[in-house]
Amino acid sequence: AYQALRVTAIKPNYAEAIKILKLEPKEGQAERVRQIEKHGHKLLDAAKAQIAAVTLDQDGSLIFQRGEPVYRIYARPAEHNRVAGAGDTFISALALALSTGAQTTTAAEIASAAASIVVEKPGTSTCFIEELKGYFTGEAKYITDSFHMAARVAAYRRQGKRIVFTNGCFDILHSGHIQYLNQAKAQGQVLIVGINSDSGVRRLKGPTRPINTLEERAQVLSALSCVDHIIPFDEDIPFSLIRLIQPDVFVKGGDYTRDKLPEAALVEELGGKVHILPYIENHSTSGIIERIQQTLVNDLVSDRPNKEPAETSPIEKKTDGRTLKRNKSSRKQPVAKEPFSLE
Repeated sequence: AYQALRVTAIKPNYAEAIKILKLEPKEGQAERVRQIEKHGHKLLDAAKAQIAAVTLDQDGSLIFQRGEPVYRIYARPAEHNRVAGAGDTFISALALALSTGAQTTTAAEIASAAASIVVEKPGTSTCFIEELKGYFTGEAKYITDSFHMAARVAAYRRQGKRIVFTNGCFDILHSGHIQYLNQAKAQGQVLIVGINSDSGVRRLKGPTRPINTLEERAQVLSALSCVDHIIPFDEDIPFSLIRLIQPDVFVKGGDYTRDKLPEAALVEELGGKVHILPYIENHSTSGIIERIQQTLVNDLVSDRPNKEPAETSPIEKKTDGRTLKRNKSSRKQPVAKEPFSLE
């Protein structure tokens, strides 16, 4: 049916996708995601479509398009999820965004946001533009006080969700951060990111940092679907946040080891585990700043006027039967100081 319609995009759910692909269903959430990640690109040929968006309920969605790697979007966790109308909202928002010329991944992020909004409402509901704006400005993600964070964590505990916590400065967000945060989210269902205050960044990185303020850094992090909540802290080590959140998993990057993490003992004392992700080489904010500085230096040097003397051409003069050769410079010089050579 899909082939005859020559559609631009299809949006099967998990059950529909494995039926099209003639695959056996998987039981666990992680297994379902891996199965679709491995085989989902075949949907494009099966349906003769350019885009395939497979929705996976609370596991978000996987976006396939020709010539591009699979793109995963994480669903925002909610205390009360009512799935009625989620799929219809997703495909409607996806089609609307694509029709305006939005890139596929951007359109899919909008579709996922719209679906996340309606499933938190009672009954069958609609999504309004003001709600989408609030979703993408991070109003629901950025929590600045411990009381509201504790309430959110308690709600996730009641749902049996696995909570992951990590922390950092995230001053200039780069691809290494994106990989790191996506890998952190894969360790559970809810990812909470502790972000250093401006004064905390200065203590850790020096007086010229941060480049971006706390509010700016939090807003950028809020745009990532893998990040569920951001909370600031002023300690050098986030002991207070770890006690507040009591994460099931505490994640750090490969530039750390278990023995070099003062907070590791507290995490384990509270019943959590420490997970060290593989180190991602050649990706750091400090390295980016150094490259910017070096580029500026190189540009300044190349923009300086050339102070080297212009090429000279000899002018011959005859005096008393002898030939004198004088170098003629483009710069006018006093006659007495002009260099001469006797041949």
